[in-house]
Amino acid sequence: MIVDDILEFLTDGGWHDFREISLNFGLLEGRVEAVMDFLSRFGFVDSDFVRGKVRLSSSALDFLRSMEEKSRL
Repeated sequence: MIVDDILEFLTDGGWHDFREISLNFGLLEGRVEAVMDFLSRFGFVDSDFVRGKVRLSSSALDFLRSMEEKSRL
């Protein structure tokens, strides 16, 4: 699922622009922006739509990292 792949891509905690994400996943930038808008509304990403950038929110990052640790056990 592409949203899962994008969330995993964002686990570095840094800011990524929509163009970078669209190129990495073969999506139109408008589609990336729509997905990021959805993820932002539900607190998964911090977004700067003026600059077209997003990063994983700290709570989502903590959650994904804890899930990764649990899967290794």
